[in-house]
Amino acid sequence: TVALVVAPGLSPEILRHELRRWLDPVVVPRRLRLVDALPREANGKLTRRRLLAAFEELKARVRTLECTIEETSGDGSGEGERAEYALYVPRDLYALRGHFRGAPIVPGVVELDLAREQAQLRWPALGGLRRVLRLKFVRPLRPGEHLRMSLIRDGRRVQFCLATDDSDKIGVGTLEFA
Repeated sequence: TVALVVAPGLSPEILRHELRRWLDPVVVPRRLRLVDALPREANGKLTRRRLLAAFEELKARVRTLECTIEETSGDGSGEGERAEYALYVPRDLYALRGHFRGAPIVPGVVELDLAREQAQLRWPALGGLRRVLRLKFVRPLRPGEHLRMSLIRDGRRVQFCLATDDSDKIGVGTLEFA
């Protein structure tokens, strides 16, 4: 279970501890999402629709690096088409929590999922991801970094490369789609 909580100045750990003092542990939410205010309608009502929308908004913020498409090329045939993206790793990216304290790095699975997601958005006809080939994480990706991602399509396969603006490679691989 997940709960939206308005509790300025308190951490999820402290809130969970206090809830356990008063409630049966079975009903204490596993995850707490701290927000500035509950999402109300213009008339002040707290509706299911607004709550669900708030959870979806939080999910989107939790999953993604900031990514904007800069350039595309190709004739639409699926052979040799290319897309270039500019990326920024927000310092408050949810995936950095606990990975690792004092020296946070973006988990490789987040980098891989970003490449998959952008490939499927750019070329919807690819279908679902079938397998990952030749995956290599060259160096850690850290919060606050600016980088570029290139995707090159070759039929059902998409090669990706994450690199800094100085061409320092971070991660490379090939995605094969169904």
